[in-house]
Amino acid sequence: MGGGNKTSSGGMKVSGSQRYLPLYHTNVDAIVTGPLAEVGVVQVFKNNTADTIEAVYSFPLSQNGAVFSFEFHIDKRIVKGVIKEKEEAKADYEKAKAQGKVASLLEQDKENLFTMSVANIKPGEMIEVHMRYQEKLPYDDGEFRFVFPMVAPDAYDNSETPSSSSSSSSSSDSRKLNDVSINVNVKPGVAIHPPRSLVHGVTITNK
Repeated sequence: MGGGNKTSSGGMKVSGSQRYLPLYHTNVDAIVTGPLAEVGVVQVFKNNTADTIEAVYSFPLSQNGAVFSFEFHIDKRIVKGVIKEKEEAKADYEKAKAQGKVASLLEQDKENLFTMSVANIKPGEMIEVHMRYQEKLPYDDGEFRFVFPMVAPDAYDNSETPSSSSSSSSSSDSRKLNDVSINVNVKPGVAIHPPRSLVHGVTITNK
């Protein structure tokens, strides 16, 4: 098992602009059973603007991936995604947004980029994105490869970090801001060579 690509990680920006909200933490729990992976992702953002906003969350998947569950946790509110026909979902979202309710909408474009819009996020509120997807793993040179995108968009506003008051937007600050934890539970069903990573250090525990 290997990894490594240049695909951007999940990101959240203010709707209608190129301003990205700061990403504080990413937690990934994956179960790999044979050639299939079921992946749970939690990412934590903050509305660090002075306005109540609509935000757009984007997450890139491979062509073999499909989202089957998503929800937003905002303050003490939980907004769960419900699968509907496209036009019905869009109409319901716009209605809820106009009423000042927290609402979300999931869409997918041709490049398998999933976008989720969430409306009426108040200033200073933390936003937890909870998403689950399934993916058929690519097989290459005798190995199945599980790849999770970890390259943050360059446009992240890193003027506020959990551990520093510095206003620097350097790549080192970006890495401090986006704390990442990845746990992969491998259930191959047959004897395999120990999993390995080509680009990151890993700790392997046999159960």
